[in-house]
Amino acid sequence: FSIDTICHRLAKKIWSFPVPVDSAFIPSKLPHPNPMGGAIPFDIPLTKASDDQVESFMKFRGETNWCGDKSLNNVKDEDRSEALRKVAIYAAEYKGVLFEERFKKYADDHFRLRLPGAKYPYVDRYW
Repeated sequence: FSIDTICHRLAKKIWSFPVPVDSAFIPSKLPHPNPMGGAIPFDIPLTKASDDQVESFMKFRGETNWCGDKSLNNVKDEDRSEALRKVAIYAAEYKGVLFEERFKKYADDHFRLRLPGAKYPYVDRYW
């Protein structure tokens, strides 16, 4: 592992806290639209998402073995809640990635290129 990876994992352990599964959403379209200015909220509540939607989101995020060797359909109920907590964390992380992309584009347009009318990348709702 690189020092950057180790620091990132350590920071996640120290400063992150559980994302409530009841408040988490995942996107229906992947990759999620990411226009400048305001953010488009994710539209599928995690608690109401189908197993196929959850698995396709996790596959899109690059996680193929996130709930063991089983698919989400074959996971026991007590393990399912832990698996959905992982999905909620990945959904929040993906929102951060989308914001970072918008902010980098804004910073480049506004500060380096000095384009008029650059839209500030407002953050989506909390989760």
